[in-house]
Amino acid sequence: MAELNWAPFDCNPGEKVRALEALFTKALAKRMDPDYLCALAVDIGKCAPLGSNQTVLLMAELVNRGMHTVNVWSSYGQALRIAGRTDEAIDAAKRGLELAPDRSDLLILLGKLYRGACRIDDAESLLRKAYEKSPDQAFVPLCEVLIQQGKIGEVGELIETTAVYSGQSTATKALSGIYGLHTANRDLLCMQNSDAMVMCSPEELYGLEKVASINEEISRCLLSHPALVFEPESTATSKGRQGFIGDVLPENLSKTVIGLIQKQVEQVIDKLPVDLSEDNLGKRASIVCWAVVLDDGGFQRPHIHPAGWISGVYYVSVPDTNHELTDSGSIVFGEFPKTLAPDDCSYERTVFRPKSGQMILFPSYLYHSTVPHSGVEPRICLSFDVALS
Repeated sequence: MAELNWAPFDCNPGEKVRALEALFTKALAKRMDPDYLCALAVDIGKCAPLGSNQTVLLMAELVNRGMHTVNVWSSYGQALRIAGRTDEAIDAAKRGLELAPDRSDLLILLGKLYRGACRIDDAESLLRKAYEKSPDQAFVPLCEVLIQQGKIGEVGELIETTAVYSGQSTATKALSGIYGLHTANRDLLCMQNSDAMVMCSPEELYGLEKVASINEEISRCLLSHPALVFEPESTATSKGRQGFIGDVLPENLSKTVIGLIQKQVEQVIDKLPVDLSEDNLGKRASIVCWAVVLDDGGFQRPHIHPAGWISGVYYVSVPDTNHELTDSGSIVFGEFPKTLAPDDCSYERTVFRPKSGQMILFPSYLYHSTVPHSGVEPRICLSFDVALS
């Protein structure tokens, strides 16, 4: 059994956000270096609850005070993009490029924004320029644009070239699977095979009564918690609410959940198709976990978890909606974003109907989605990523 070197879990990110905001306010009053203030605002955004506009507000304060550095425009544009404010994000990216025409992060930002605005030719031009300067960062968005344009052969060349000197990241592996879908390459398609996931039951480790008690407590805390954000930007969730568990669960319950996840990961990690080399096992493994509450009609669009190594879902409460007749609330593997999959895609979807108390683990590069949940009672789960650093 593989043993991971677990980093301490941050049980209360809200306290860190408040401390950073106080530091930001004092630094702003003293008119400290704009790039230092910018870095603080970005750190606040990383700790803030999903869907928060805190970073946008803080960056807007810097812009309104005339602190117009390249880093400020770049971070402001990134925050606006995450918040879904595309036109303002495009303006911020352009302002940054006026100061630094060759900044790869700004070229990539504007390329992504143009892709979202269906300006595909403009997006390709910017991302090609960015790839020449920062191939690691520009590789994925450039490939996505090329796929949309049907330039599949060039995508294959980029994947092969990038793998030689950069290895395979989570996003790169996901793109390789998409490329395999377009070319019917079985070796690459296997990376999106549902056999890559493992279904397990914490009840076998902790006992039925203890797991049931944990689930009841989680449900009580979540159902009306004000920190849950409805349809947070930059996530795959529709008609549902999300929030980091450190913000929505008491510290003792958060620690219990993280302990449960850690133990279950270590029990089944040898069954997952992830790199278990000495180099990876020697790194610090950290867990990011968030609650997802899907209301009637709620679902998640096809996505991967690019920041993770291993991802998973722990099902706290899956209402009985007569699963013999419907797949309501089920998790689906093998369904891809419409913008990346071929029109005649015939890759078979695999549907798993989870039950309360079950956990499913899979490599973070595996595309997944959900069938819309139906019913008055919400579907409650905890999603998580195991990342290495």
